Amino acid sequence: MRMNILNRISAFIHSLAAPSGNTCLACGTHAPLSKELPGICHRCVHSIPWITQIRCVKCGRTIGCPDCSREDYNRRSFECNRSAVAYDALMREWLAVYKYRGKERFAPLFGAMLNKAYLGMQREYSAAMFQHDTCKMGNRLSVNQSIDIEAKVSGINPRELSVNKYKPDIWRADAITYVPVSHERLMERGFNQAERMAVELSRYQGLPVVPLLQRTKHTEKQSFKGRREREVSMRHAFNLRPDTDQIFSELINHKLNSNLYGDKNHTINDKIQMNILLVDDVYTTGSTLEACCKVIQEWGAHRGVHILMYTITWARS
Repeated sequence: MRMNILNRISAFIHSLAAPSGNTCLACGTHAPLSKELPGICHRCVHSIPWITQIRCVKCGRTIGCPDCSREDYNRRSFECNRSAVAYDALMREWLAVYKYRGKERFAPLFGAMLNKAYLGMQREYSAAMFQHDTCKMGNRLSVNQSIDIEAKVSGINPRELSVNKYKPDIWRADAITYVPVSHERLMERGFNQAERMAVELSRYQGLPVVPLLQRTKHTEKQSFKGRREREVSMRHAFNLRPDTDQIFSELINHKLNSNLYGDKNHTINDKIQMNILLVDDVYTTGSTLEACCKVIQEWGAHRGVHILMYTITWARS
């Protein structure tokens, strides 16, 4: 198993010098490319460690999560996290080539993969919404109703999704934001990978991407730190941008003045409800996501806006 992963990584590294065109972006082979995911062959599609079942409903991990079992983690500022893939050796290499070596042709691929995670979250919460409504009427979610929910949000083609994405019984985010990087990191890489992923996801879902956060201090790479060190380094690492009030004012006005949502999901206890989706590349301990979500939620609490934060990452370690 280990040799198989090493061989795949080796083939992937050698592919970096391969010409573009019909060459697989990941492994460098000349083979028919997948229609499901842009830029890669069918063999590479099948090698992706998709997260299809989760054990932890909070962070979306495929195995039991010791972090989320801690009492203080139950008070986290986000409703849940969902991720597209498990962060194995091959996915780590894909991200490294994109993030640190500037191979930007990976952006559409990562966006399509992230969209799969969003659709899974949408199916999950849409079914929960429908179950809640039927339970209030003393009914249970029927098989036909479950199939209907699944049909409304399945698929990856944005033109197919556009038919149903504004139905009031489908859960959706009101806007997408992303984890910002420091000025030093931006100069080093030339781009913010989380922002790029957010923009690619928005192409599928037709949701606005809003820059809500800014980094207030530069931190060393989190991958070398333990859980406690990550928590400490993330304290006061983020703040809201100066134009946050204006951004939310426009989002709220659009929500209230449109008929996209019917009568659902507008208010909770007479407060405007906004579902904000926060994007990042990898979920490890959740410290970065928690720090970002907490800042946004505290803003809403002081302005009478009930903000529900949802996080989505390309990979879950």
